[in-house]
Amino acid sequence: MNRAFAARLALGSNHHTSGVRVGHSSAPRKHLNHSYPSARRSFINSESTPKTQDLPKRRPTKQDAEILVQLWQIFPREAYRWFQGNFSAKTLEEHDKKYPPGSLERDYITQLREFYETVGVLVSQGVLSEDLFFDVAFHLSGVWEKLGPVIKDWQRAKNNPAIEENMEWLARRYESWLKTVWKPGLKWKTRNVGYDQVPRRRPKGKDSTRAIREARRERASEISR
Repeated sequence: MNRAFAARLALGSNHHTSGVRVGHSSAPRKHLNHSYPSARRSFINSESTPKTQDLPKRRPTKQDAEILVQLWQIFPREAYRWFQGNFSAKTLEEHDKKYPPGSLERDYITQLREFYETVGVLVSQGVLSEDLFFDVAFHLSGVWEKLGPVIKDWQRAKNNPAIEENMEWLARRYESWLKTVWKPGLKWKTRNVGYDQVPRRRPKGKDSTRAIREARRERASEISR
């Protein structure tokens, strides 16, 4: 991983850079659909939950693992602990009154927003495997459940759907992933690593079922070595 990218990730862990937008700017944009990946573009147009098949499926790589470890290192744990036990705003107005700019609480909220916004960029651009990230998820569902209504209110107030759009996309994507990909007992993982793969050409004749079973056993044996 290059130094520039590592430095960009590192911004999220610096409490003194909470005003720096690690993800996309909240300033109004023109032509939101231009050059967007299809999954995020369809979400912006319809606000429907993006389908997991919109991004190409691939096995996580060593680079994905390195990015995930770096995200784990910079995840704002102190901010999350405060958020989990204390955040209570339901609207943008209430949010601004309870947690005014310059307060420690506002800084905590900003750290969390920037973290998930950055991850949303990485996943939607295909830089980070969604299967790998969603397997950890970093408390995404709980944070979005509380903070999502405030962000939606913020978007409406500014008439700007680009505000924290990557975080919103990531949260909706995760909801869809849990419904369509995740399976209990790690079954979705064994599918990805090939335990249930069968030969591309199905054997013909009476011994086809036996041949398929033997191929599966051989494949499982290779993976376990």
